[in-house]
Amino acid sequence: MLICSICNRFHNDDCDYTHCQCQASIDENCFPSNLEFTQDWTHPTIDNIKEMISTRVINPNEIHSYLEVGIFEARSACFMLREIICKNETSSYTGIDSWSRWKKKTCATIKDRATRNLEITKDSLNIKEHSVITILNGDSANNLSSMTIASKKYTIILVDGDHTLEGALIDMLLCWKLLRKDGIMILDDYVHSSMGGAYAVDEAFDLFSTVHVGKFKQIKIPSTSQMVIQKTTE
Repeated sequence: MLICSICNRFHNDDCDYTHCQCQASIDENCFPSNLEFTQDWTHPTIDNIKEMISTRVINPNEIHSYLEVGIFEARSACFMLREIICKNETSSYTGIDSWSRWKKKTCATIKDRATRNLEITKDSLNIKEHSVITILNGDSANNLSSMTIASKKYTIILVDGDHTLEGALIDMLLCWKLLRKDGIMILDDYVHSSMGGAYAVDEAFDLFSTVHVGKFKQIKIPSTSQMVIQKTTE
């Protein structure tokens, strides 16, 4: 697959260009113009997924299920829906968020914005099946536990929820049970010293590694703010 460095879209192998001829920005070209985002924190995720596709670590045609813990405004969700999920009839997206880490008034606004962005993207892609997009509101631990009991499995999981030591570790351990063999787990904000002591994703991963030693391999990625691992054994 050829990857456009201007709009981050994926083009077919028989395409004769690697840059969009329109030279449009990602917001103008990859997303419907009426989506609303106040922050752009998704480029590490997008860049890393592009890198893993270009190096054939993952095959976009084999991404059957994408789980995201921590939706925020649904920017990365909209990207995945538009560029990967909608191109595979068997693919689906599941997002979990309580939006509780934001102030009460802001929380409702962000949740509404995320819901609206997903609806706009779904309509723009003519996605009618309810099974393609699932949004679970509430605590990630409770939702992930229920999904484990239901034997759900995912090809790619992005963990970007609770960043405290305990919360991040719980998310990692539960998401691991939901990850398919050879699946990819992306841990966001792995290195985020500017956020202070409340951010302990790296410490949580150290503990996670002692539990699942020998069961995964680290994937080399361009963004150092994330840790990406691939499950090598059940």
